[in-house]
Amino acid sequence: MKRRALLATLPFTLSGCLSALPGPDGPRMPPTEPADNPRDDGEQKPLVAGDFRFKRNDEDRLRVVLTITNRTDDEQTGTVTGTLTLDGETYERTTEVTVGGGETVETELLYEEVDFDEFRDADSFDFSATVD
Repeated sequence: MKRRALLATLPFTLSGCLSALPGPDGPRMPPTEPADNPRDDGEQKPLVAGDFRFKRNDEDRLRVVLTITNRTDDEQTGTVTGTLTLDGETYERTTEVTVGGGETVETELLYEEVDFDEFRDADSFDFSATVD
C-alpha cells in the first residue's frame, strides 16, 4: 500500500525539481567570424632564434652564443638582433647570418662594454633575440 501511495505522489514531488532544469545560456545569436579570419597563424618567419648561452671571451667580456634555425627548405639570410638590459642599461647588437635550408647554425654576439663578472653579479638582466 505504501508503494502505491509513493508512486501516486512521485509526479507531484518531482515536478518542482524538474521544472527548473537549466536551459541554454549565452547569446541567442553567436557572433559572426570576421572575414579576415584572425585565427590564421599567418606566415611564420623562416629564421628563428632558439637557445642562447652566456659565455666569457678571452678579454673577460660577455659573449652570447645563439642557435638560429631555418624552417624552410631554401637558404635564408637574416639579421640577428640581441638586446641585453643589465641593471637598467640597455645594449643592442646585430649580426648577419645565412642558414641553409632546414639547418641550424650558431652565431655569436659580443658585448665589448659588458664585463662578464659584472654580468654574472648583476641584480637583474633581460635578454631577447630576434631574427628579421
